[in-house]
Amino acid sequence: MSHNPTHKNHYVPRFYLKYWTNNNKIGVHDKLVAHSNQPIDRRASISNIGCKEFLYSSALAKKEDEFESFLKSIEDRAAPIFSDIICERHQRLSRPEWEALSDYVLIQFLRTPKSFLYFLHLWKKHCPEYIDQFCKQLPKLSPKYIEKIKTPFVIDPSKTIKFTTTDRSDNQTDISISICLGRSFWLQAIESYFQHYRPRLYSCQWRIFCLDDNQHELVTSDNPVTITGKDKLFRYWEIAPHDFIFFPISPQHLLFTEVGSNKKYSNLKLCKFVDNINADIAENAYRQIYFRDKTKIHSHIMKNRIVDERLYQAEREAWKQWGIDLTT
Repeated sequence: MSHNPTHKNHYVPRFYLKYWTNNNKIGVHDKLVAHSNQPIDRRASISNIGCKEFLYSSALAKKEDEFESFLKSIEDRAAPIFSDIICERHQRLSRPEWEALSDYVLIQFLRTPKSFLYFLHLWKKHCPEYIDQFCKQLPKLSPKYIEKIKTPFVIDPSKTIKFTTTDRSDNQTDISISICLGRSFWLQAIESYFQHYRPRLYSCQWRIFCLDDNQHELVTSDNPVTITGKDKLFRYWEIAPHDFIFFPISPQHLLFTEVGSNKKYSNLKLCKFVDNINADIAENAYRQIYFRDKTKIHSHIMKNRIVDERLYQAEREAWKQWGIDLTT
């Protein structure tokens, strides 16, 4: 049987983006452009945005397509609930439906390029102390001990650290240590993190708010789940008590919770906060903000952008190389 991997990986699913389309096109504001004469915004097909070549999948390995199947199982559970909410077919969600939405929010938080880049940033920051901790315990070195080593992420150290021993003629032993990085390491971290934080989000008091006027709309982005702390800072690869999580389900619907809080926010009027929420979504975006009707969005939301040809080309080449390096 031939193996046909998915080359174009959508990290923001098309079933979700379609709610921001108008005449089958979605509005796109690029936060990074090569030249100042490029339009401030444009219309595009959802088939060509929120995706990258070989982000998860490899042309040779089956493991990464298994990850696509894992994502699809979460999307398939959430998609009909999105539709019911937007079409107002539900008066009250069941617990399994809330859990399906919670799973979707968590995996969407982890699967984007911006999340990946921050993951690498954190790993590079912690890697030296991680290796130092490992080396100090060499006398106790064993597969069972490796599994107990504390890591900066919720991952299995036995699959991350690889070591080999070589006996020398002077009765000494050389030990070679390597750390596995790259796509498989990232995907393993996503799945481990997902399983670790899943129960915490299940216990949250989720709320869905609807815009009750025809004057405003919510935007979304290529990094659509926004998590902020009481310090107003954005969160990546961590979720702490009293963090705020908000995720636009559609231009009119917002999914929201405060982690670890029983506060129900039943009197919150979304129309009073929509500009601030849109500003946070736009700031939290990686390189693209998506919208349906620009006339219903405050002008400052999509005003700032970076014009830098060198950075633009460097990023394009880096993502292209990611696909080449990890598919050969």
